[in-house]
Amino acid sequence: MKSKNKYIGINNRIPFVVLEGALYDFFENGEISKDALYNHIKEFTSGENRAKKSLGNVNKIFTSNKQLIGLIKKHLGQKDLYHTGKNEKCIMLLCLFCLTYPITYDLLCSLAGGFKVESKLNKLYIHQKIGAIYGGNRSMHIAVDEVMPLLIELNLIEREKVGIYVKSKKINCSSNFFTELIIYTDIMLSKSKSILLSDLTHRPWYSYFDFSISNLEQFKHLILVKDSAVGKGYITIKNN
Repeated sequence: MKSKNKYIGINNRIPFVVLEGALYDFFENGEISKDALYNHIKEFTSGENRAKKSLGNVNKIFTSNKQLIGLIKKHLGQKDLYHTGKNEKCIMLLCLFCLTYPITYDLLCSLAGGFKVESKLNKLYIHQKIGAIYGGNRSMHIAVDEVMPLLIELNLIEREKVGIYVKSKKINCSSNFFTELIIYTDIMLSKSKSILLSDLTHRPWYSYFDFSISNLEQFKHLILVKDSAVGKGYITIKNN
C-alpha cells in the first residue's frame, strides 16, 4: 500500500490497551501470542477481517522492532514493565508505532506545524497536509482516521468536538533512556543523519514532549552527542 512512494501500511484502529497487552506479552515471552492477541482485538473490533488486519498490524510492530525492544527491555532491567510509568509506556509504544508506520510521525509533525499557527485544527486541514505527502487517496484517508484515536488515547491531542482537534499538554519524560528513544525516532524517521542540539526546541516532533538534555553524557544507548568542526554540538544514531 504505497502512495508517492511513501509506505502507509496501517488501515485499522488499534486501541492503546491492545498495544499495551501485546507489549507485556512480548516482554515476557519474546514473541506475541497471536491467539490471545486476536481474542483481545476482537473485544474492540467488529468483523473477522478487520480483526485479522489489526492482528497483522500489531504483530508487525513487535517483529520489526525486535532489536530495539531488546534494548528497551535491557534498560528496564529489574524495573519490569508493570512498574514502568504511564508516560514511559506511552513514549515507548508511540515510538515503536511510528517506526513501524511512519505516516503517524508525519501526521504528528504536520499537526505540530498547524498548532503553531492555530489553536484548533479541523479534519480537512489534516487530510490536506498528509495528502500532500502521501497522495489524496482512500488509503491515506483511512490511515489518518484510524490513527487519530490512538493519538488521543496517548494524550498527544484532544478532540474538542467532531472533526476539531486541539493540542494536549506535553508528555513529561524524566528518563534519559526514553529521551534518547524520542530523539532516535525523530532522526530515523526524518531521514537525517544527525540533528543539531540547538534544533531540539524547534523541530515539530519535540513539541509533544517535555524532557531535559542536561545530562548529555548519559546518552549512549541509542544516540551519541558529538562536537562538530564549527563547535556546535549535534546528535547522531549510535552504530551498534
